[in-house]
This record gives sequence, structure tokens and C-alpha cells, in this order.
Amino acid sequence: MATPVIYNILLGMSHLVPFIPGRQEVEQTYQDSIPYVLKALGAFAMQDSFKFIEAFDILENLADESSRTLSPHMKLLIDFCLQLAGNTQLDDSVRVKTITFIGWLVRLKKKMIIKQKLVEPIVNALFALMSVAPEVEDEDEEYFGSNEVSTPSTCATQSLDVLALHIPPKQLFPPLMALLEPALAGIDPLPKKAAYLSIAVIAEGCSEHICSKYLRVLVDVIKRGITDENVMIRNAALFALGQFSEHLQPEISQHADEILPILFEFLQQLCLQIRSGGKEPPHIDRVFYALETTCENLEDQVTPYLPMLMERLFESLDSRNSVHLRELSLTTIAATASAAKEHMLPYFARLIDCLKVYLVKTDDEDICTLRPQAIDTFAALVRTIGRDNFLPLAVDTLNMGLTMMDESNDPDLRRSCYNLFASMASSVKEDMAGSLNKIVE
Repeated sequence: MATPVIYNILLGMSHLVPFIPGRQEVEQTYQDSIPYVLKALGAFAMQDSFKFIEAFDILENLADESSRTLSPHMKLLIDFCLQLAGNTQLDDSVRVKTITFIGWLVRLKKKMIIKQKLVEPIVNALFALMSVAPEVEDEDEEYFGSNEVSTPSTCATQSLDVLALHIPPKQLFPPLMALLEPALAGIDPLPKKAAYLSIAVIAEGCSEHICSKYLRVLVDVIKRGITDENVMIRNAALFALGQFSEHLQPEISQHADEILPILFEFLQQLCLQIRSGGKEPPHIDRVFYALETTCENLEDQVTPYLPMLMERLFESLDSRNSVHLRELSLTTIAATASAAKEHMLPYFARLIDCLKVYLVKTDDEDICTLRPQAIDTFAALVRTIGRDNFLPLAVDTLNMGLTMMDESNDPDLRRSCYNLFASMASSVKEDMAGSLNKIVE
């Protein structure tokens, strides 16, 4: 079946797909051809991944232009994609293509997929792919692929996210929970990591269902995960915590007193480890992601935690720490300022002193790297600290921003300066009118 003639037939059929709508006989011909198309694609998958990818366009075009032609063959299509996705002998590009197409079919034909009882086999296959060890040992691995780099595992994670957004929890949760419970109770770290990733990616699509039935249980599960000895599991649990903080508001905020102390302890240990000459731990991004999203979404409820939080963030800003750690700290301070608003006033003077280091002219490469983020953090403070508290600094701040704009062509630095000017305008309002011409020149 994997012959040049069949390859060109598939390409030709693919190009003609836009002409199907309104032509019933043509639609029926394409519909009848689906089993043969799949047989040919299966042959190309085994022999030539490039030709498989090219020929697969026929299915994608049909899904996009004439999805009715696929409807009678939904089970056949899903089974075909799952079979190729699970075949480790095939090229990753083939497996990624079929996993992605499953997500596409879920978006288009969710009722049919539910009716034909295809949710469970899809969930089982995706979870199995998410449980596979990454080819490269990377403790800070990416959970979602990009247009340039995707693996079957990252693509499966994305597809489970699609399922959660389109399949009702009543149909999704039973097969998923049947996988999560033994994985979390077991000792194999790979299924356990997959369980935490699953919990993370269903947070958005199943938010109401989780909040009404599973929040207490899953918070306890995540708390165990973020203190796990295995870094891979800990990273996935921290990612889940960040997703919960982002998508399960306001209910998740009720558990802040359980979650934040753990994250604060992480920060303290992290700073001590670095100061003692230790290597920056690879899970640092996950810690700050969880911390930032939790604090940002707490809004003014973050106030009781500010003393401990700010102390940890000031420690993280120490010049002895890496550029990466300081950048994460600056970002989290900005998020905290947006949440706490005027409650940041007790820390305002100290924060300004910390930020001044990044706002003066210097050739220090680290400071220049961090300057745009420092200005963004300053902008967040200006926007939220209150007009009267910022007004004494307004003239100097404006002059500083204008000077930086004049002396630099760095687009990121200029962007951050415009962000600062916008924050100033929202704070001091009409007092900025006299400076408008200078800013827009």
C-alpha cells in the first residue's frame, strides 16, 4: 500500500477536500474511502514517516472542511490513532500526529465519542504515554510541547487537557480516577508523575467538578507530592498546585494556610543551599510558578502571609543569588503587589532600595539582564501602592524612564519603560499630562 501511486492519490484527494461541501455523491465517495485511507496511512507509518505526515493531511482537511465524512468511522479512526500512538517502533513524528488528531476529533465529535464509549480507551492510552520516561533525563522537563519540539508524552498531556475541556466530568472522571488511584499509591515514579500531570491539566476544564467533589482530596494529594523526595514527582505536583491556584478560585484560596508555608520553606531551603555553594535546584521554576499563581489569585487575602513571603523574596533577591533566581523573585513580587495593593506599603521603601540597584547606569551584565523585569516590578508597585505614596518619587521615576529610553534601543527595556509610564498614568493621573509629549516623542 505504501507506493508512490497511492501516495499521490492521497495528496490529490486531500487537495480536493474543499470542494466536497454541497456535493453529496463526492462526500459519500470520500466517506466510503476512509477504511482504505487508513490502511494506506498505516503502511506509510511503518515505512516512510515523511510521506505519512504529508498524506495525513487528507484526514485533517476532512476534519476541517467536511467532518461529516468521518462520523461513520469514528471508532475506526480513534482505534487507528491509538494503535499508532502506542507503537514505540514508529517515528515520534507519526505518533505525535495521531495523538494530536485525537484531540482534534474530541473537539469536533465529543458527543459521538461519548456515545461510542471511546473516552476510556483514549484516557488509558494518553495516561500510558504520559507515564513514559523522557528520552533525555531533565529534572525540569517541559510538560507541553511546542510547534518545534513535541514528544508523544507532551502531546498526550496536551490532549488530556483537550479532553478535560470538552468531555463532561461525568464521563471523564471514572476512567481517569481508576488510573490515578493506583498510580498515586504505587512506588513507580513515572505513573505517579503522570498522575500529578493529569491532576494539573484537568484543573481548567473540570474546575467546578473538582471544587464540588474532589478539592479536599486532591489538595492533600498535591501536598504530599510537593514534598516527595523524587524531583520529577515534586515538579509535577508543583505544576498541579500552580494550575489549581490559577483555575480553582476562589475555593483553592481556602487552603492557602496549608500550601503557602510549604512553599515558603522551599524558598528558604533554596536560598540556604545556594549560599552554601550548592547548585541551583532544577525545580526552582515550578516552585515560583506555584508561589506566583497562588499569591496572585489570593488577591487581598494574601495580606496575612506578606511578612513571611516578603522575607523569603528579599532573601531570593540577594546579589549572591543567580540571575535566574532573582528574575523569578522580581516576577513574584510584581504578582504579589498586584494582589496585595496598598498592603505592600510596609515593604515599599525596602523594595525601592532593592530595585535601585537595577535602575542605575552600569555595565554589569547581570544587572542589565534583570533591568527590564525590575522596571516591570516597579511598575506593578506604582500601579497598586497608591497615589500619595508614589507621588514623591514621580518626577525622578519619569526622568529615569525617559533617560533609559534615550540611551537604549533594547526593545524589551523600552517595552518595560512604556509599561512604567502607563502605571504612573494610572496612579497620578492628570499630573502626568505635562509629560505626555516627552513620552510619545
